Amino acid sequence: MKEVEDLWIACHDLTHQHGLPERARAGLMEAAYGLRLRNARYRSIVESAEDEEISELTSTRDLKAMVEANLIDPIGERRPPRETEDPFAQASQQLQLEV
Repeated sequence: MKEVEDLWIACHDLTHQHGLPERARAGLMEAAYGLRLRNARYRSIVESAEDEEISELTSTRDLKAMVEANLIDPIGERRPPRETEDPFAQASQQLQLEV
């Protein structure tokens, strides 16, 4: 139970650090457990956890803000998966060759 509480607090802190709405905590909890966070699921989670009903547009904005804060990855039929390689790997290799 302590682990769940610690995770909730960490999600709470992340929402404040990134200027996200309080309701995003519940979605971040789902994502932390490795579950897919889709629009309809996010709205359902917010309604259950925060006792707040939100529109599809609001949930889309929330999810987009979480993606822009690099807290979740955009995965879906309209978006290509985010590149997971180290973005600095190529630059590191070039620096080693030049030195």
